Amino acid sequence: MFSKKERVTINDKIKYYRNKKQLTQKELADRIGISERRLIEIEKNGQDPKLSNAFKIAYSLNVTVEELFRPPRKNSSEPGQ
Repeated sequence: MFSKKERVTINDKIKYYRNKKQLTQKELADRIGISERRLIEIEKNGQDPKLSNAFKIAYSLNVTVEELFRPPRKNSSEPGQ
């Protein structure tokens, strides 16, 4: 997924896990109660989500908040692992 040298952000992880769950930006935005435009700003423009939204995003994507924020491990193909 991500190379070991690549800087992986929470934004990249949100997009990765959203795609893994086969959700559109609109579907995820609706699930967490934000606009699709705001989710696009988070994913593509690198704006960090509010902490309350980070919890909602993690819950909707069936991952922990820690997984979204944790730096990637050396021997894993998934971000933050």
